[in-house]
Amino acid sequence: MAYLDGKVVGDKEIDPAKHRFIGKFRHPSIGAFMETFGPSYDVIACPCGRNLWTREETYDHWLQGHFDTSMYESILKEAV
Repeated sequence: MAYLDGKVVGDKEIDPAKHRFIGKFRHPSIGAFMETFGPSYDVIACPCGRNLWTREETYDHWLQGHFDTSMYESILKEAV
């Protein structure tokens, strides 16, 4: 998952020839992150492959940047 021009897209939609990496997005708090994934989740699968069973484990991974999302923008060709 990535952001392209402010919209969530799949990683396969990103083309380095058409899109420029502009940075990483991190939810401003672990609470906002948990709300995104829903409070009813018993376990969260981290992109690193670990299953996170407690809020403390999830918080540690969030602090380490495991859930940061790449952001891209379309490269606009200037008229010549």
